Amino acid sequence: MKKEFIVERNGRAFCLYAGLLDEAHARGLHSIHTSLLQAPSDLNDHTAIVSATVVITDPQTNANRTFTGIGDASPENVNPSMRNSLIRLAETRAKARALRDSINVGVTALEELADPDADAPEPTDRPSKTRTACPHCKASDGRPGRHHHPDCPFHTPNAAGRRG
Repeated sequence: MKKEFIVERNGRAFCLYAGLLDEAHARGLHSIHTSLLQAPSDLNDHTAIVSATVVITDPQTNANRTFTGIGDASPENVNPSMRNSLIRLAETRAKARALRDSINVGVTALEELADPDADAPEPTDRPSKTRTACPHCKASDGRPGRHHHPDCPFHTPNAAGRRG
């Protein structure tokens, strides 16, 4: 797979669906068929399940090889912005899994993750990026953890020996 289709999240490598599709085409992708096995509803916690079948034609023998994959998507395992696209996401996940098998890719596709952005926690050794306001005057100089405001008595040298 081309390096442009490999990404790193939280120290782990993932492939992109676009890269799987690109490589499958290069290796003789004949067809991809999907089938909705379960539509999201109140009865199944809004979980969509899709099956995908990928057929690769071997260019040397002209023989077809078939691979299948199952993908699911629910409000609990998708990015909040994708909650209205459960069937499409389940289909993409199913196709990604079948494509990975068809071209022998062992790393997970980024699109298979519940929330790629949430999977990488903030490092604990870096200061918070939150801009907190002074609890006394509600002013902030815009720097995390720093509260300097000239009119606040809490930040004057004579305010109980404290200086902000």
